[in-house]
Amino acid sequence: RLRCLNGSPLVLNDVRMGAVGERTKAALNAFGVHVELVPDLFTAEGLVEAFSKKSIVGSRILIPRGQAGRDVLGDGLKALGARVQSMEIYRNQPIVNRNSVEYSRLLNANHVDVLTFTSPSTVPTMASISLVTSASISSGAPPGYTVRTVSVG
Repeated sequence: RLRCLNGSPLVLNDVRMGAVGERTKAALNAFGVHVELVPDLFTAEGLVEAFSKKSIVGSRILIPRGQAGRDVLGDGLKALGARVQSMEIYRNQPIVNRNSVEYSRLLNANHVDVLTFTSPSTVPTMASISLVTSASISSGAPPGYTVRTVSVG
């Protein structure tokens, strides 16, 4: 976003940064932004735990987040005494078009053994695809065919 606004990451030099995981840290580092805090457990809960080892009482913390983001981080940091402001900066928007047809074809042709959900927003999106509901998965699959589901987090 800084690049789009002809800004420089140098404006963030005086801001202390935390990131939920190593990939986020690497993305920020690629823009020249130093990340000071990355938790051992790459979750909001892990980041709250990492912050709990620091003195953040009265600190002003901004949390840029997605529309479907959980309140765990903000609530946890407030409980530690920080002044927290969350700001929605993006929205997940499902792509329900050619992918939904391919998705159904793979499931119904017995080509999928495991469905892996990588974020909470993928579950309702998958369920909203009219051809793929829990009923169509079980009724459209060959007898004895089951699909396991796995969730990250």
